[in-house]
Amino acid sequence: MDIKVKFIVGALHETGAREMFIEFVGDLGIKPRYKNLLIDVVNECGSLPLVIKIVACALKDRSKDRWETALNELRYSAPENIADISRSLYQSLKMSYDSLESEEQKSLLLLCGIFPKDTLINADELLVYSVGQG
Repeated sequence: MDIKVKFIVGALHETGAREMFIEFVGDLGIKPRYKNLLIDVVNECGSLPLVIKIVACALKDRSKDRWETALNELRYSAPENIADISRSLYQSLKMSYDSLESEEQKSLLLLCGIFPKDTLINADELLVYSVGQG
């Protein structure tokens, strides 16, 4: 079963969820000192492929301390005033956003979010919105 199929079928079994996480996080996922953290982080992802991908990509090449911080963020952040969003999806999106390294990256992500799904975003139009936003 390839990754594309996994995204369609929903939650993964425990082993599949861990394998997928390791595939996206890279070499850190197989280091013994990360093993328990990896298990806990994957469990917090609720075995949901999209959440696993978001979290793993945010943790790739990050320190063990960052993994521990991420685990706490996943455990304790919760959506406020947002209806119809799962806790694990909200937590992973928040962690992914927070892990962006600059305010410019965060601004660009938020600007891209105003466009409808599957829209080809024109760079000139994005620039207009960016200048308008300051």
